[in-house]
Amino acid sequence: MRRQTTRRLSPRLNLLYRAGEATDLRVAFGEYYQAQEINELQVSDGVFDFHPAQRAQHLVASVEHGFESGMELRLEAYRKKYRSLMPRFENVFDSLVLIPELQLDRVRIDAESAISDGVELSLTGAGADDLSWWASYSWSRTEDRVAGTSTRRGWDQTHAINSGFSMDWRDWSFSAAAIVRTGWPKTVLQAETVQNPDGSASLNVVAEPRNSRRHSLFGSLDARVSRNFDLPRGDLTLFLEVTNLTNRKNACCTEYAVRLDENGDPVLEASESDWLPIVPSLGIVWRF
Repeated sequence: MRRQTTRRLSPRLNLLYRAGEATDLRVAFGEYYQAQEINELQVSDGVFDFHPAQRAQHLVASVEHGFESGMELRLEAYRKKYRSLMPRFENVFDSLVLIPELQLDRVRIDAESAISDGVELSLTGAGADDLSWWASYSWSRTEDRVAGTSTRRGWDQTHAINSGFSMDWRDWSFSAAAIVRTGWPKTVLQAETVQNPDGSASLNVVAEPRNSRRHSLFGSLDARVSRNFDLPRGDLTLFLEVTNLTNRKNACCTEYAVRLDENGDPVLEASESDWLPIVPSLGIVWRF
């Protein structure tokens, strides 16, 4: 049996121009192909055939400038175009479920193409006691083209601000990171109560276009502190991590249920659930 092979041309181009002793201009272009891994076959969603390699075209441009104080400023813009996309499956209303393949809101997305572009401005610096810090702002857009219509991807976020620091002091290490971003897209159900000729009522439920609305603003602060101990054999690190330190409620999903009102008529109720609350983690690492 003769094995069929497919040849792929994947050109890359990288340019660097030094506009000064502390300023660099970069431009990069490339064609990339991503083959499907054997463990990525979506058998649980009823897919039994492997998809051809996906194609992506990347264009990235950036300017970097270093200051005498040690701070570095970077501005980067990118555009990524995707072709030959493999189908993917998403849960439209609630993605935080134990077995997503068995839920009624599971949908298959066959995108003809996709685009992802954005701009990011970042500033980094360092100080005494092995202190380093960073802050960035980004604007981005990620959309699928499905049946001739552009639709936001489930993780599209228009604005995002990230900041953080890390510091080492003797055998101690401290770090923290914060993020504030636009809420991810969501799909909303609309319901209308219809009176039947026999006097009973029924519910007419219609879904708005997929990902046409957004969840509320997302914000989270994570922190970590660790202590290192030297042992006769190796070293031991004791650490405490806290995710969502402020215990902020960040909406992620919507659950829908049909209830009867005081007149016995069916009504649609929506309740939002959140991402994880404050989560502390204590751990030990022994290296030897």
